[in-house]
Amino acid sequence: MNGLNPNQIFQMAHKLGPRAAVIQMVNQQFQNNPQIQQLVQLAENGDIGTLSSFAQQYLGQQGIDLNQELNKIKR
Repeated sequence: MNGLNPNQIFQMAHKLGPRAAVIQMVNQQFQNNPQIQQLVQLAENGDIGTLSSFAQQYLGQQGIDLNQELNKIKR
């Protein structure tokens, strides 16, 4: 992402914590995408319900059932 090598990513995750590092990388990569910025804001606020609804709708449009995919991961 933006020229970060794996070592830089690990350093960032160690310094900021994994969650903050991912949020920072997403913000840098998609700073001009209002939809992604809204999703980051929801994640930062812990709004899991809205994120889940978004994921179900988005994946449903792609022909993917979120619940089935989660069950596959759990197995």
